[in-house]
Amino acid sequence: MGYMTIITFLNDGFDQIEKYPEQFIDAIKLGMYGIDKNIRNNSDTRRKFITTHGVGNHSGLIDVAKSHHADYFRLYLVGRNIMTTFGYANEIDDIKYRKN
Repeated sequence: MGYMTIITFLNDGFDQIEKYPEQFIDAIKLGMYGIDKNIRNNSDTRRKFITTHGVGNHSGLIDVAKSHHADYFRLYLVGRNIMTTFGYANEIDDIKYRKN
């Protein structure tokens, strides 16, 4: 098995994905590693379970969940233009995330 990446995008911005496919692919690449592209300080690269990225003139167009091994189950909740994860019950970083 490999790794899986979950991606959601807002349909009303699909024209921006068509116009700027390179930005779309770059956003996916950052998101699958959990890198928040809004933080550019070398000493503070923030990694997140889900990152939000803009494409073209649409900020916040796509949400990308950090990649996880395909053998593990994850639960995502999507609605009101956001995606959130419930993650693994035994993952220490995820427990900290859920507490926040």
